[in-house]
Amino acid sequence: MVWDGEEEMGPQKREILKVEPPSALVAEAHASSNNMLCTLAGYMPPTQRPAFADTMAAMVDLLRYSSPLSREHAALALLNLCTGEHRFSKHLKGERALSIIAVAMKEGTLQGRINACSLLACLSSDVEHGTGFGRVEGLLEWTILMGEEGEGEDGVMAAREVAGLLLSNMAADKENAQLIADTHRAVSMLANCVVEGNVVVGTLACRALCNMPLSENLPESGNVAHVRSQWFITSTYLTQEFMGDHDFCDTRDAPKGLLDILMLGRPQCQIEAAGVLCKLSGEPAAMQLLCETPGTFQVLVDMLGLSSHMASESASALCYRISLERQYRPELGGVARCLEELANVMDTGTLIAQHMAAGCLLNLIDSPDNQARLIEAHNVLNILLRLGEEAVNQMVKRCAVGVLRQVVDGVGGFKAMRIKRRVEGLQLR
Repeated sequence: MVWDGEEEMGPQKREILKVEPPSALVAEAHASSNNMLCTLAGYMPPTQRPAFADTMAAMVDLLRYSSPLSREHAALALLNLCTGEHRFSKHLKGERALSIIAVAMKEGTLQGRINACSLLACLSSDVEHGTGFGRVEGLLEWTILMGEEGEGEDGVMAAREVAGLLLSNMAADKENAQLIADTHRAVSMLANCVVEGNVVVGTLACRALCNMPLSENLPESGNVAHVRSQWFITSTYLTQEFMGDHDFCDTRDAPKGLLDILMLGRPQCQIEAAGVLCKLSGEPAAMQLLCETPGTFQVLVDMLGLSSHMASESASALCYRISLERQYRPELGGVARCLEELANVMDTGTLIAQHMAAGCLLNLIDSPDNQARLIEAHNVLNILLRLGEEAVNQMVKRCAVGVLRQVVDGVGGFKAMRIKRRVEGLQLR
């Protein structure tokens, strides 16, 4: 006979030890946990579909309250779910969930922090989710700390890679881009990633910088610049931070890293590198390095012919900036198809690209070598004559006429006679 002590217990003790049936909240939590285990195991109960919202909330709570190792596994589980199906990620777009995931980037194991940052990068790849991420408290600061992981640690490059991916996704939104630029050490961290030499890390950092407001935007119209002091983009504290020497990192070689991407990267990476260099065009040191690096002129000229608006605008702006340095005008004009590509951009480019290309060609034609090249380029002359007669954009029209007049006056002789009468007949309104 087994004694259970029931006869010797008083009524008060029996009341204390009495087990109440589980409440509805506890039963719901148990069911949610069971459903999550079934989902992770690949088994879907036939009688009941999981309540994904409650299940995802329970997983987020694991990120907040559990041990570092459990947080690492919970972040990885959420990452796998959101990567596999979009329906899971929509339950993590709330401010509470984003705040908890952001805190997980700060605390715990390095792999757990990488998993949390990867989860945010996955969520931010959706435009809807990326909007507003910059307003989550601590998210930007802890992402930048991820990107500043010290050398020698395991997973350092993985940490910098996911931090760069998150920032590049977020920077596609204008509000986020401004918030990133305003965050302390964000530009220097991204510049340091460009210096690293890791292709993936460098290109992701370059993509983020390309979307950030580091300097003024290129103008759609205005006066033609002939010398460096008239250039439209000036040095700012952000461009100086990109090229500076800081206590925590030395980014003076960041422009060289950008040029490596420009020369050797994939087409889209080259376009983004050109966009960042355009934002740095107010920094004399960066432009000097661009001019002195062999092969850069040819890459920029090739980019002029691309259908991408960003490519033609950035390339024509950089060519324009180079043309302000008188000693480089013959070399730039001597690059294969340079004059023809500039004339084509003047004809068919965007307003910004037309403005940049027209100013560049007007500066280049100041060189006698380029005048001699242009007089032999009949297709370019035909484009310029047509633009001088028919162009709607008045700046393009004035620059086309100015180029033709310089050729006629500079070359002279029989070759110039072919176009002299047409040039003299051009009327500017």
